[in-house]
Amino acid sequence: MIRALIRLTAAVFVVGVLASCGGNGYGQDTQIDLHEPYIDEIEVVEDEIIEDITEAEETAEHVEEILEDVTLEQRLAEFMEMRRDNIRGLAISIFTIDDMIFELTYGYADTEAGLAIGPDTVFEWGSVAKLLVYVAAMQLHEQGRLDLHADIFTYIDSEAFPNIVYLTTMYHLIHHTAGFNEAGSHEFEAIVWGRWDMVDSSIPTLAEVLREVSALESTAQITPPGQRIWYSNYGIALAGYVVQQAAGVPFYQYVHDNIFAPLGMYHTALLPDLSDNEWVSRQRDEIKVYDAWGPMFTQRMLGYIYPAGAAVGTISDMVAFARGILPDENGESALFANAETLARLHPSVEDILNAPVFDSDIVFMYGFVAYPHRGGDFAPMRVVGHSGSLPGFVSSLYVDLDRGIGMVMSENAGFFGLSSAPGFREFFTHEIPRLALN
Repeated sequence: MIRALIRLTAAVFVVGVLASCGGNGYGQDTQIDLHEPYIDEIEVVEDEIIEDITEAEETAEHVEEILEDVTLEQRLAEFMEMRRDNIRGLAISIFTIDDMIFELTYGYADTEAGLAIGPDTVFEWGSVAKLLVYVAAMQLHEQGRLDLHADIFTYIDSEAFPNIVYLTTMYHLIHHTAGFNEAGSHEFEAIVWGRWDMVDSSIPTLAEVLREVSALESTAQITPPGQRIWYSNYGIALAGYVVQQAAGVPFYQYVHDNIFAPLGMYHTALLPDLSDNEWVSRQRDEIKVYDAWGPMFTQRMLGYIYPAGAAVGTISDMVAFARGILPDENGESALFANAETLARLHPSVEDILNAPVFDSDIVFMYGFVAYPHRGGDFAPMRVVGHSGSLPGFVSSLYVDLDRGIGMVMSENAGFFGLSSAPGFREFFTHEIPRLALN
């Protein structure tokens, strides 16, 4: 790509020189007499351009040779060094379905106590947890227990959700096209978030919270489903509730039994109070969150609409989940009985390019965020996954479907420009394809 750009620039430059020497800038009727001196000068300029092009191409080839010898570890070390002042604590893993290419823990879970980030550190997943809803929905669909295109009132009580006035399906919910747009509603946020110092021993159930917020003006359907994309935490929590009702067990229990257990994810919790995993609850007390001025707060925020983004777990568990999304050599996964079900989560480049776009470049394909990234001189890549943020935490999970490589990262600083997640995503999609993965 570097070489192609140089050639294009040089070609434009040649045209510009020749146009300035012999173009029609003097007017249509003006005749320019090109005597030998002018021709000699043009030939000299052309020779110089050819020399410049040759030198630039040799330089580009040298750069490419250097890049071929640069390892992932070296580039990540440089990347981390450039962002050292913005990182408090971070864990990152880059892997295939069978091998760990690179893993790193950096910084502190608690700077004041000198507690370093380690393999037992747990992070908040934020909206990465929405992927659990999508996988659960596809599992039930595969089993014939959930029709993605049926009215959701087939599975839930219509009287409990007066805000849903149009025929709405699971497909609408997981693609953020159900017509909900509660973003920015303080009344909604006040109900769905709590703090340890604001709650007693009784944590509301998912059904209780959803029924309460369904009566709010902010959760009304603004448009009929399918007309436009509005990213909706309420919509995904509702999708989790549909999964719960279709499965006949609480959402957290379904995920533990059908996603966590098959993948060996025993260090991740889902419930707002983390009561579904005591080990995770203890580990969560060990990590602090930071902004540019220091520790932010000690009380943990409780997300009562927990399917939309309340998972807490280790980076190794997140790796296990990402590997469940990557197909093995037979195109299969422990998450699904049929390879065809997993394949539906793997859109083609054409699917991604032709899908409706949200927020400039984001496409949702069965809930997964999909990017048709172009990695330098390489063909377009199909990258799917999700990022997420909560007060003081940022996490990302992405898999490159064509190259069979995944990346997950989490950090405990996510405000005022501290987060490195966007940079890591660009690193994963643009630099990894040209690095030596050894």
